[in-house]
Amino acid sequence: MVLMFSETHDEFRSVTRKFLIENGEGQRRRAAMESGEHDSVTWHRMTDELGLTGVAIPEEFGGVGGDLADLVVVLEEVGRSLAVVPFLATVVVGQILLRVADRDSDRPWLPAIAGGAVTGAVALDAAARGSAPGITAVPDGDRWILSGHESFVIGGHTAELVIVAALDPAGTPGLFVVEGTADGLSRCHLPAVDLTLPLTDAELAGTPAWRLTSADSGEAVQHAIDILLCAIAADQVGGVQRCLEMAVDYAKTRIQFGRPIGSFQAIKHSCAEMWLEVEAAKSSAYRAWESVDRGGKSLSEAAALAKAYCSRAYTEVAKRNIQIHGGIGITWEHDSHLYLKRAKTLEMIAGAPAFHKRRLASFVGI
Repeated sequence: MVLMFSETHDEFRSVTRKFLIENGEGQRRRAAMESGEHDSVTWHRMTDELGLTGVAIPEEFGGVGGDLADLVVVLEEVGRSLAVVPFLATVVVGQILLRVADRDSDRPWLPAIAGGAVTGAVALDAAARGSAPGITAVPDGDRWILSGHESFVIGGHTAELVIVAALDPAGTPGLFVVEGTADGLSRCHLPAVDLTLPLTDAELAGTPAWRLTSADSGEAVQHAIDILLCAIAADQVGGVQRCLEMAVDYAKTRIQFGRPIGSFQAIKHSCAEMWLEVEAAKSSAYRAWESVDRGGKSLSEAAALAKAYCSRAYTEVAKRNIQIHGGIGITWEHDSHLYLKRAKTLEMIAGAPAFHKRRLASFVGI
């Protein structure tokens, strides 16, 4: 598919942005950050009133039947607003269930994911970094028993459904689904610089689970990882665009030596370079999403490029945004530091840019 944004998508973006500005930012976001919990009021309005968790899930599975462009729009807008909601991980779980899992395994949970009744989390960080999963799985009748540990689980502290990468007795990686209430599953908050994106340590001790796919399980794990990387890239695009907007708006209104600072050549150059970073990040992220339906090597290449480039671009533009704001940009009351913290967090989750650059180089034979 070719990711194209129509006039309808633009209208959808405007509605979503207006909703998140009114409900997911300002004091409500700060209160959720301080509590360490998701903003449940905003989350329920997103799912119950707008149906945003089901935008890219077919109607037959409880979704609204939209396309991937709809999902990218919402991921960007959530990343732009830094709303403290479990959207990113939940929709990643939905897409994994829809695109990766065996058909007789994924259907029971999809309607609940689409309707927002169930939130999701993905325990894929070790596998995404190229390491063997730290969780093992042994068969037990028609289910599996998991034991081990996984860090940096996005939204894992409240998720009712967790997708886990684990090694079976043959040493083959596979994808497994664990219910949030399962025996032996314990979760604790990780201290993090980004308070808008809660991270969790997950410990599994004899925890029952179901295997999502039996065939080509290694390929299935990589497909799930690539979907996660695409979602992170879309979130990063939303954040990096917001940083550019903040910097340009401030440069237009901040007066120094009797003129707007945006009239100074150094600021002009900095803003122009930020714009180039933003446009390149958008191109790499959209290219990755165009490959989601195909899967395989083409998706892995595009997802690796998107994660590597969007991570670097977000961090660079977030830093420049603070520089242009000057002293006010480093205060707790201003939002600039929130974007830099999100940028640095997403840069390291699921593999640092250097790792994905090496993956990309291996794909293209460098």
